[in-house]
Amino acid sequence: MHPKRRRHTRPLQMLLHLELPADRSNINIPKLDFLGRRATHICGEWGCVLRAFNANPERSVLLIEARSRTKREQLSTCFDEINLAVSRLFDEFAVGCDSNF
Repeated sequence: MHPKRRRHTRPLQMLLHLELPADRSNINIPKLDFLGRRATHICGEWGCVLRAFNANPERSVLLIEARSRTKREQLSTCFDEINLAVSRLFDEFAVGCDSNF
């Protein structure tokens, strides 16, 4: 009897790099953690946001774990849609929150 071969599965996690408008570049890590939780709601159809962090002053990164391999493929094709949704979230957040958060 042959030993079972382990199927190679692609990891379900992927990083989405979000370009931030210049005036949003001062969003700090606690704000991004909060945004990550809100973004989980937006990205819920595809998966959940595991982590949000600043890669550099002009860019933030969301680490998203897709619900399934198909959702992972959709995630990469829906990037613009997610980016737009999260950009709107940044805008709402900037308007609706105290800057000393």
